[in-house]
Amino acid sequence: MIRAALISLFALAMPAAALELELPGAATLALSETESATSYSLPVSPWLGTGAEMLVVEGALSRSVWQVADYSGNSTQLMAALRGQLEAAGYEAVFACDATLCGGFDFRFAMDVSPEPVMHVDLGDFSYLVARAEIEEGTDYIALVTSRGGSRGFVHMVRISPADMAPVDVAVSTRSPNGDQVADLHENLDQLGTATLADLQFATGSATLS
Repeated sequence: MIRAALISLFALAMPAAALELELPGAATLALSETESATSYSLPVSPWLGTGAEMLVVEGALSRSVWQVADYSGNSTQLMAALRGQLEAAGYEAVFACDATLCGGFDFRFAMDVSPEPVMHVDLGDFSYLVARAEIEEGTDYIALVTSRGGSRGFVHMVRISPADMAPVDVAVSTRSPNGDQVADLHENLDQLGTATLADLQFATGSATLS
């Protein structure tokens, strides 16, 4: 059985216990970034011809992308597993949809999603969820996008927390499916068949590395 990768989100100022989400495979953290205070727009309706209804929230923002090696399921299955864990942790869904029902191409580009190669969104196979939880400091929002490309699953998470909260620390398992610690790029390629490369730069509008 493939060893599950654990994603732990520790909100140090939250009175609730740390949130742990489990992915069905070995996950690699491809992106992690934070903003101390910002305003952020979340689509909370399907694409309605000229746009989607947007929910504007303010707070500290963290954005993370995970790539799941050797994932054989689809985006809906990946989302269902994560949504169930969020609901068990006290979050409630504000809005959820899948590819065509979201509005396909138009809805995809209404979302603020990290670009390739960090995050891949298959226009025919993606799922979207906005969930919220009421905590002592205010309302905590999580926006999830799941998709897949080739043999990989992709998870894009944006968390917007009350601005006076401490930054969110994110820890991701770096264990391979057989449980061995992956130490470097060569071992990632040998054991998983994939590896994330940092600091790749492309010329604008080009697929050629600079």
